[in-house]
Amino acid sequence: MTAPQPRSQSPLRIVPPSQIGKASGSPASTKTPSLPQTEMSTSDTAAGLSSPIPWRRWAIGAGLIFGIGVIMHIPVPPPSWTEGELRVPDSSSHRQTVYAGKSGKVIKIHVQSGDFVRAGQVLVELELTEIDQKISDLQTEIKKQEGLIQEAQIRYQGAHHRISELNFSAAIARDRANRAKSRSGNLQAPEVAIYDAEVQELRSRQVRLRNEMRSTQQMIDELEEAIQRRIPLVSEGAISEEQLSPKKQELIQRQQELQGQKDQIHETNQKIQGVQAKKQLARQTLNDGSVGQVSDFQEAQIKLTAAVAEISKYQKAALIANQVLEEYQRKLGQLMRDQSSYQMIRANRDGRVYGADLAGKVNSQVDGKEKLFEIVDLTTLEVPVEIDQRDRDVVHTGMMVEVRPMQPNQPKQISELKNDDSAVRQDPTQQKRQLFYFTTVKNQDGSLRPGEKVYVTVLTKPMPLYQVIGRELRKLFKSRQFGDF
Repeated sequence: MTAPQPRSQSPLRIVPPSQIGKASGSPASTKTPSLPQTEMSTSDTAAGLSSPIPWRRWAIGAGLIFGIGVIMHIPVPPPSWTEGELRVPDSSSHRQTVYAGKSGKVIKIHVQSGDFVRAGQVLVELELTEIDQKISDLQTEIKKQEGLIQEAQIRYQGAHHRISELNFSAAIARDRANRAKSRSGNLQAPEVAIYDAEVQELRSRQVRLRNEMRSTQQMIDELEEAIQRRIPLVSEGAISEEQLSPKKQELIQRQQELQGQKDQIHETNQKIQGVQAKKQLARQTLNDGSVGQVSDFQEAQIKLTAAVAEISKYQKAALIANQVLEEYQRKLGQLMRDQSSYQMIRANRDGRVYGADLAGKVNSQVDGKEKLFEIVDLTTLEVPVEIDQRDRDVVHTGMMVEVRPMQPNQPKQISELKNDDSAVRQDPTQQKRQLFYFTTVKNQDGSLRPGEKVYVTVLTKPMPLYQVIGRELRKLFKSRQFGDF
């Protein structure tokens, strides 16, 4: 006989045999024999109490706890990502800033923003009004200086012709005067011979005095040297001041003697000049016949000297005008080179044009320092990466980052995180501090443009999941006041 299935009614109730009748509502005097169903119910109850369901629950709970523990120890990289904007590197090797260079008017711009240009290609044409005006002024001054030089040359030629005539007249007068002096020079008066002898005697005396003066000067030098050697001995007390006194007295005497010799030489010179004047007067008396010829020659010499001074003045004026002309020509040449250089602005590197409203700059007046646009090298772009300083324990320079452009069909790139020279700064909108890094993006095909947005994910070093969750919870609940990290 197959055992019946346990009842599924709940809750389970056990009824003793003595109360079966009461439970069924039959009279108490009626006796009902024991039925096998009662024993069967009791065994069913015992089987229900020994069911394995609680143990299964413990096993499932333990498995869940073990699984969670294992999962919490799985290495997971801490999340660290941000948005960035592509930019051109600031170094001069990546860009050329195109300035007007000189004040003027923009006539034509040959390129548009985004165009690729080669080194040497013409970018802008300028009308250099300021340089053109300076060139015109210099050309006027050059013509003026050329006129002055021409006038000085004409005057110089006239003065040179007069000098030739005066030289001829002076030569004739000089020849006549020389012939007259030759005739009078052969005459010798007794006074002239006496004066010559007296001058010769005075000159001999002068020579003797000079020899004595040299000897006296030599003695003075020796005395001064001896005194200088003895002064330290007097200071040390080796000799007395009285022992040095004779030398000083002798030095004074020699100096007085030297001064007397100088006075005698001066007096002799004056006597020689007086005798020579007397001699000249005596000779002049003999030359009365040649006075007129000498006067004509002297007059010719005066006119010749004046003409030489005049021609020198014209030479100097021409020289000054020529120097000014050369300076003006030098400035004009420089302005012409500037005009050629700045009138056509050319690219000095390969790259793409980067600027705004280029068409609006045409026909506008620009200053020499005004920036027109840039020629940039877009083969390599930079992305500034701003990381919350609370991630400074997991983000470091040299880590790899994943750069993913927001534009569709643009491949992601892996690059290295580099340190920005900027210091840690406060973000005023979020009241927190940022760590500033940057990374580079290759752009050989030129599909990326400065200003476009990209996602930057730092490939941080994996750590257990429970540490990652703990870091995120601390960052979530920690105070966001400035300086509290």
